[in-house]
Amino acid sequence: MYEKQISQIEDVKDFFQYLANSGLCFHPDDDAGDIGNQADGQWKNTFTKAEAKLYNSLMIDCFTVCHAADVDIYELMLTISDSVQ
Repeated sequence: MYEKQISQIEDVKDFFQYLANSGLCFHPDDDAGDIGNQADGQWKNTFTKAEAKLYNSLMIDCFTVCHAADVDIYELMLTISDSVQ
C-alpha cells in the first residue's frame, strides 16, 4: 500500500511509478475501486474499499499538483508506464 503524500510533481511520479511497478494497467481517470484482475479466471477487485478510497484521494492530489505545475497528468502517466514495459 502506498503511504506517502502527494504535494509536488516528484511525488506524482513516485506514485505513478509505484502503481506501474505493481503491474497495474490503469488510467488516471479510473476509480481505483473498479480496477481488478482475472488471474484465476474470476474477476476480483485489486484493492480493498479502504485502499481504493486512499488511492482515489491520492489521484485527486495528483491532478491538483499537476494542474498547479501546468503538467499534463496523462502525458506524465504515459511516460512512466512506457518506461516500465
